[in-house]
Amino acid sequence: KKILGASDFELRHQSYLSFKLLGRESEMLIRGKAKLDEKLNLNSFEFWIRSKDVLTHLKGKVQPGEVEMIIEDKGADPVKKTVSVQGPLLYSEAADLIWTPENLRIGRRGRIQFWNPLLGGVETTEFRVDHKEKITFGGKPAEAFVVFVKLGNLEARTWVSPEGIVLKRESATGLLF
Repeated sequence: KKILGASDFELRHQSYLSFKLLGRESEMLIRGKAKLDEKLNLNSFEFWIRSKDVLTHLKGKVQPGEVEMIIEDKGADPVKKTVSVQGPLLYSEAADLIWTPENLRIGRRGRIQFWNPLLGGVETTEFRVDHKEKITFGGKPAEAFVVFVKLGNLEARTWVSPEGIVLKRESATGLLF
């Protein structure tokens, strides 16, 4: 018997960023975890952002029609925030997990709502599986689905193996990674 609100998966992630902001070198460490159901829909999340002496902790829970969030900064009172949402949400860090054989059919289109904890809001992404092509990956030939992913007015390309592994990305500005 499934327990209401129980999670099937826990996704953990960590990112380190080093960048220039207003001419000064800055660093940021982001750690997070999210509880996801069997369809990878977000149930709850917890997120820490550390930069120099600043530590921000965000935690939230998805309720029907809304996300309840608490933001805690060192030396300040916690801030509670409620964001209205419609339908199920995927966690932004789980975006690459959507590439299943069902979603990797040429001509398949979809629209997905992601919860982005850095923004404290919902992002809607559209995708289109356009065609297959041969690419070089790890010095070897590989077959990949070319998927166009659109966020707002920006469209990027992603090459995904038939097994659902992201092999290559091209940003809207042409940057390959």
